[in-house]
Amino acid sequence: MKRVLFFCLFILCACDNPTEAANNNNTNDAGQPDADTVDSSHDSDITDSDTIEYTEEVWPVQRVYFRTARRSFNRRYYVALEEGKIWVKPNEEMTGETGEWEILGSTGKPEGNSSSFPNFGVPDEITSISADGVHLMAISADGNFYRGSDLTTDVSSSFIWTDSWGGVMADGTGMVTEFPISNGWSVSDSHPFGVEYYTDIDGTNHSVGLGVAHVYRLGEDGHSIYWNDWWLPNDWSRQICGPLRSTVAMANISVSASTMFVILENGHMYTRLYDFDTGGENSLLEYSYIIQGPSGTTRKLPSEDWLKQPEITDGSITRRITIFQTGKGNAARILRVEGRQGGANGFFQKEIFADNWTFVSTDLPMSGPFLDATFVQTIPPSDYSLSGTITKNGKTVQIELENFNMICSPARAKLWVDGELVTENGGSTFYLEFHHVHTMVDNIRPRDYWLSGMTGKIQAALVINSRVDNVDNSAIRNYLDDFFTNQKVINFVGYAGLYSLQADEIPWDMPFRVPGNEKSFLTGFTITLN
Repeated sequence: MKRVLFFCLFILCACDNPTEAANNNNTNDAGQPDADTVDSSHDSDITDSDTIEYTEEVWPVQRVYFRTARRSFNRRYYVALEEGKIWVKPNEEMTGETGEWEILGSTGKPEGNSSSFPNFGVPDEITSISADGVHLMAISADGNFYRGSDLTTDVSSSFIWTDSWGGVMADGTGMVTEFPISNGWSVSDSHPFGVEYYTDIDGTNHSVGLGVAHVYRLGEDGHSIYWNDWWLPNDWSRQICGPLRSTVAMANISVSASTMFVILENGHMYTRLYDFDTGGENSLLEYSYIIQGPSGTTRKLPSEDWLKQPEITDGSITRRITIFQTGKGNAARILRVEGRQGGANGFFQKEIFADNWTFVSTDLPMSGPFLDATFVQTIPPSDYSLSGTITKNGKTVQIELENFNMICSPARAKLWVDGELVTENGGSTFYLEFHHVHTMVDNIRPRDYWLSGMTGKIQAALVINSRVDNVDNSAIRNYLDDFFTNQKVINFVGYAGLYSLQADEIPWDMPFRVPGNEKSFLTGFTITLN
């Protein structure tokens, strides 16, 4: 998002510090609990061996295969957190270069003066790290985030750290963990000299501009994915809908170049590409739900859904997973899953869109228990109904969103005209899709803010296309044709919460957001729900 914020400094302001960091930030793996606290109540039967040891490999390690709280890598370096210090060595797998582990900088910790660390100062201790693209992220024992770059250059000669976070220049008052990181976190970098572009669901390539970098995290219960970009207000108010509408608990997360890789407690795995720009949340870009074919700079929505990855059926696997970028575009990602096959320890690996996994033996110890493929535990989706009206030029249609969800979209919208439910195809309920995304704000909000009665700023779309042609009642069909004035989509901006949704159609003079021919030129629609 940096590329558009440079010329729109008036949009956002520097923000205040969020709530204090949570005390519990202990973990030995991103998304992997400490070995002596692993819940094995639903482990599978271990057919390869009667016992399994959960121990860390002996330091110093030759290679880094997984991104964990104490190990990470990008295309140039392996990174390790050991003896209280950050160490680096060449990534032999990706560069072909060999070398010894060296302390990063002179201390192995974030270094700089007061201008480098205006918020938290130099950390006494680092407890967790994550790397991707040009970025290296570190979390202190106090739960403070430190950002380092550029991890693709010669770090022995120059490496810059800062604790600033938030605001249009990413120079805000810093970021804290706020809640435990033990369920997994990951920095992600989509960089112009790395992944270069992404492809939307219509097949159009879009540049990542100056880059899109976020931190993604799992919530305490495994059902929530929180994220933030250090150019946004420094809080954890933004979420991404998880697999199966967030009804299943995720055991771990790894992210690279905006592509999330999650594993469930039963070993099922999903991937999804989502960030501030691709998801439709950047108010300084242009999006459309109805555009077809090559679209220039207009990005097709909705963003891609979760892709269920092939199950691993010829071995046992743990929670430890990793995704890493290997080149340009959506397909340039490798997935890894720690596991055992035929008595050998190692990992399963494949390209993100490949059909089959390949096992690679490492003879390294397993980090935790094997997952139970028969374990199933779900919760209901956090859906609720909102009902009210859509109005324009004195005309009204009643509408109900049956399954609106603050995080997951779309919702099903059913309509009434003069109190009569609109039906299609011989009596079936007529539904339209109502999509929404959260959009740009300049204020700090609490996590799960809507649960306390607050509303969030959204951009939404009621997608009509030619659906009205299917309506049973000819009088109602004619009324809706006239009411919608043959529009294929109605794009809204407004606010939504647990108890209400109020939004107006995007007018012709509001910049960006949607193409000009999808905006209102005269009196627009208004939707009011509660």
